[in-house]
Amino acid sequence: MQYIHLEQQDSLIIIRFQHPTKKQHIVINAAFVEELVTVIEAIEGDAGVEAIVIWGGVSDFCFGLDVEHLVAIKEVDAWERVSREAFRILEVIANSVKPYVAAIHGEAQGAGLAIALACHYRLGSHDQLTRLGFPEIRYGLIPPFGAIQRLSDLIGVRHALDLMLTGNQLNIRKAKEVGLVDRLVHKDGLLQSAIRQAKALVGKKIVRPSYKSTTDKLLDSNPLSRSVLINQAREQLLNQTQNNYPAPLKLVDSMEMGIQYDEKAGFEAAIKNMDELVVHPVSKQLMHLEVLKQTQFNQENARDTRHVKRIGILGAGKMGTDIASDCITHDIPVLLKDVQADILQFAKQSIWQRLVAYGEEHLLLDVQVEQMMQLLITQKDNYQHFEKLDLVLEAVYEDASLKRKLLKACETICRKQCILASNTSAIPIREIASELEHPERVIGMHYLPPQKEGALIEIIVQDETALWVEHTAVAFAHRQGRMSIVVQDQPGFYTTRILAAYLNEGFLLLEEGGRIEQIDQCALELGFSAGPFTLIDQMGVDVCQAIMGGQLMALFTNNVGGGVNWRKPLQEMITQSLKGKKSQKGFYHYKTKKGHLLTNGVVEQVYTYFKATERRELSVKMMRQRLMGVVVNEAMKCLEQGVIRSEQDGDIGAVLGIGFPNFTGGPFSYVKQLGVEVMRERLQMLTDQYGDRFSK
Repeated sequence: MQYIHLEQQDSLIIIRFQHPTKKQHIVINAAFVEELVTVIEAIEGDAGVEAIVIWGGVSDFCFGLDVEHLVAIKEVDAWERVSREAFRILEVIANSVKPYVAAIHGEAQGAGLAIALACHYRLGSHDQLTRLGFPEIRYGLIPPFGAIQRLSDLIGVRHALDLMLTGNQLNIRKAKEVGLVDRLVHKDGLLQSAIRQAKALVGKKIVRPSYKSTTDKLLDSNPLSRSVLINQAREQLLNQTQNNYPAPLKLVDSMEMGIQYDEKAGFEAAIKNMDELVVHPVSKQLMHLEVLKQTQFNQENARDTRHVKRIGILGAGKMGTDIASDCITHDIPVLLKDVQADILQFAKQSIWQRLVAYGEEHLLLDVQVEQMMQLLITQKDNYQHFEKLDLVLEAVYEDASLKRKLLKACETICRKQCILASNTSAIPIREIASELEHPERVIGMHYLPPQKEGALIEIIVQDETALWVEHTAVAFAHRQGRMSIVVQDQPGFYTTRILAAYLNEGFLLLEEGGRIEQIDQCALELGFSAGPFTLIDQMGVDVCQAIMGGQLMALFTNNVGGGVNWRKPLQEMITQSLKGKKSQKGFYHYKTKKGHLLTNGVVEQVYTYFKATERRELSVKMMRQRLMGVVVNEAMKCLEQGVIRSEQDGDIGAVLGIGFPNFTGGPFSYVKQLGVEVMRERLQMLTDQYGDRFSK
């Protein structure tokens, strides 16, 4: 067999998952399910087998569904056949008189966790690498193979909804707290403990303990309260997703069938809903993005890649602190330099607080957190130890002369193999490298928020950037768990350029009389992660003014009907301390609630800083077409001009970089789905009515 290895120890069978060709993450596809069915049926028919342990091996239990396999499915009923067989065989496991014990170490995700939930007992390794969850919702699917009903029965409807709808991953300690695993053991003794546990359960009636709280028991036992929970979840989802994502609602529908009728009805609903989602256009686009991510992380590094052992970061502001924290959590030593001692001290304290939180999440001991902290050195006055660095990254504010000065100073001290990088949003890299003796070592590394796994680094190459420098920067991004796209050194690069188009259109709509909250709401309904004015408040009005000027702004103002002169109204806002969330006032007022800043209405005086002070109702359809059209058109221009290298990079950059609607798969996938001719006609109509910024 390809996916399953069997080992027999007297009357006990160990089922170990394995990759058919090489040591890779175990994922579940039709072939895997077929093998599992064959194995379980044989075990159930063998009177000599009394107990079974299901184990993922020494690395991971199972990474869940094979998304690449699902993307290729075109027929409506194709996955339903697989689902039914998987549901059936997991029911066989759940109802067997022979005890099945799951031994979980490493990743146990989605369909893999569904297999474990069908077992009679679950052991988990008390290890920072062991994480459990259901990520399917993030790529447009629902938890498969009976997991929706089994999880609801195990931990309660309320907690099951939260876990499955967010796609959050639980560390093993939290998994034990909620009841996903029964007992924790050291990873080195996991298999032997599972074997002993399975043998101990032979011949005994297996009764699973309830992990529900008293509140959840009361909620789940009352039909009215269950109905209220389901209806509240459905209402919240409609508000959050703007009905752009079918999977969350189908998950709730599947759960509702199970708790209102019976488990069988819930299983049947989940099978049908999953089959529809596998071929749904939105799910296809989300799965497409997931495959792009997986493909990028699985790519082997280029031969001329050099290992970055130590990094120096210039500037201990928020961005420098974020990058430093990101590096040391991935075991990369950091030398953090700033000219102000108080800023360095604050940065060090912030990093410590993040590491403590990271340690709690990843089950690190205090001594391990201390060891991470020892990877950080802060420095004020000089460039001591810079001769030992492999990469220097400046992360100061957007000032070309300052960035150039800092990298020039580093060039004289650092060794010849050291990469000199700039974290800039829009300043041309060739301008930063213009006075350096070795511009071939200079590259842009634009870190985009948020600071999390799978976020984006935009890597900017100028004409003289050496290939080994580019390849090393890409490998370094992946080492931090981040995606990357390589772009050419043109105004705004890619992500800032399409962001500028988006924000510019918002300003134009504002000057035409649109209301701030109405424009933002249109963007949310389209599926953008934030409206243009909310986004500016998040960035900071002063930051927006700094990065959205010069050659970048000229791209739009030079077009007929192209753009707004942002600098004057934004400067007036800054003068009045309307800097966005950080000053609790920008385009919106913000109030503090439970440690979070929440929007609390529009700042009306902002309207006086722009040309049109009279508010009027604009066409929602028109606003949607313009906000979407201007970004798509700018993305296509970037591809034609060689700013980005592929449509795939354009999709990843737009979704991860500016919050482009991810259910579309990105601007290029959106055009394919809509139709090239339809998009061309729409852009021509917008050009005729609103100006050349919509023209290619």
